[in-house]
Amino acid sequence: MKRTMKFLASVFILLALTACSGLLAHSEPQFEEFGLDENRRFIETRSITVLVWERANERMPDFTQSHWAEWVRQTILEEHNIDVTFVSIARWDEERQLSILFAGGDTPDVAFTFYSELVDTFSELGAITDLKPLLDRYKNALPNLYNVLTPTNIYWNLRDGELYSMLSVNLDISHRMNTFVREDWLETLGLLPPTNIDEFETMLIAFRDNADILLGDDAHMMIPYRLTSDIGWSGDPVITSFIPNDITDRQWYVYGFDDRRFTMPNIKEGVRVLNSWFNQGLLWDEFALHGSDSPLPNDLIHLGFVGSFSCHWDMPFRAEYGLITEMRENVGLQANFIVVHPFQNDAGTVRMQVPSPSRQQTSRKLFIPSSSTEPLAALLYFDFISRLDVLKYLQLGYDGIHHLRHDDGTIELLPECPMFIAHSTPNPAREHIWPDHLFMPSRHNFDFTPTVIGFDLGDPIMTAAIMAYQSFPGITPEAIAAARATGERYAWHGRVTDLGRIEAEVGMRPPLAYIRDGVLRHAVVATVENFDYVFDNSMDFYMRAGGNAIVRERQRLWVETFGDVDNVMDGKGFERIING
Repeated sequence: MKRTMKFLASVFILLALTACSGLLAHSEPQFEEFGLDENRRFIETRSITVLVWERANERMPDFTQSHWAEWVRQTILEEHNIDVTFVSIARWDEERQLSILFAGGDTPDVAFTFYSELVDTFSELGAITDLKPLLDRYKNALPNLYNVLTPTNIYWNLRDGELYSMLSVNLDISHRMNTFVREDWLETLGLLPPTNIDEFETMLIAFRDNADILLGDDAHMMIPYRLTSDIGWSGDPVITSFIPNDITDRQWYVYGFDDRRFTMPNIKEGVRVLNSWFNQGLLWDEFALHGSDSPLPNDLIHLGFVGSFSCHWDMPFRAEYGLITEMRENVGLQANFIVVHPFQNDAGTVRMQVPSPSRQQTSRKLFIPSSSTEPLAALLYFDFISRLDVLKYLQLGYDGIHHLRHDDGTIELLPECPMFIAHSTPNPAREHIWPDHLFMPSRHNFDFTPTVIGFDLGDPIMTAAIMAYQSFPGITPEAIAAARATGERYAWHGRVTDLGRIEAEVGMRPPLAYIRDGVLRHAVVATVENFDYVFDNSMDFYMRAGGNAIVRERQRLWVETFGDVDNVMDGKGFERIING
């Protein structure tokens, strides 16, 4: 009996395997009808134009003729028989220049933009191709695109069965910000790293009151906490810690339209804290005059005058800014910043408010204009540029120039340092300049990887190891890895509910952002007695200028979709809800 059962089991397994192999063979993608061979290579050469951003860098004045452009051209021609011509537009004028190209019917076959409103406008005019039927037909020919973007990002903008853009993935936002504190100052004053906002304020006061001990003759230059004129960014950890822990899904959707969380509940109290610190002399008194990208805020760190600041999770370690390494040259090798996260919300939880990986404002919109006569070739370009080996080549560059491969298999990135060198005394160990023909105008060749923002080699362990080695002499890989892990630990992806286009937001993002920044600056520098008057009246102006209309429309869409309820999700993360 046992032998019979074993025999029957073997037969069933054999039949199952045979059926599966037959099913797999039968389901093997067939590409001949698309004009492709079995390797997804066009039988006849196809020609397309591809958008690339131009950054007006004097070392690479024509990015379309760069080494990277030529490599992409040659490789995709060989592997897919697609002849590519790059079309450049200015990075910081992309919205206007794309509009001009649309008006003339000259938009490249492969295009992308950060501006969702541009896609909305020109799709309504019939100038952008509906990708849904194309993806339905060609999906099996686009494995890399689906693997990198995932269906979530591919179909994020699906509306009523129509899809006019896909979203790139943003790999940088999960460890968006950290707050950095001078470790050597803490040790000098016998202080422990702060664990809550009261301890952080006590620390700032100690820095201020002991400036003569910490800075000697430069005591008058003491800056306990450095803000910049973009308060919504440089003061984000403080301000957003006052968002209630029990914020509802409805509130997150209705009030979450500003990328600085400006209209979220209880933000005023976070700004009040910064106002108090300003009036106590705990902030840089000239912050309102200098943006985050201007040199002076960083030079103050270089010179050792700053006790703490909040910024990108890896800002002090970036070679191009050299905040720690330059500070050590000026102050001494003991000078160092460590990461702290003391800003707890009303539930005692640290939440670094970060967008979802598909957040509209932080992802490029990938689209194909309706003027394109080669939509499959355009999709295959997006697929090619999403291929792991292609991404590795474009992001890592060449061994000995853009990175070093160590004996243990780890990879150390070698960023170029011209900005840093301009502030430094000569140091051959740091004067690493790429050859002009191998220059990368954007970090990790960001401009040539439209489907990916950030750094990822497909292997989380390898990627983490490389990020840990993304250092400069004097910064240990362990310090960088710790900063990255800390940022990820406290990152909180707010629930994202996308219910379609908000008409009241069209064209309003730039003017509202300008008003918002002014509101924050005026409120922080107001006297303590006038804070409520200044903030309330300025916020009222912001809401009347467009904020109220956005809130009303979002409220209406929420109720129309879900009814008069506050929560529709599990509260553990973000969820995509499509209208239609």
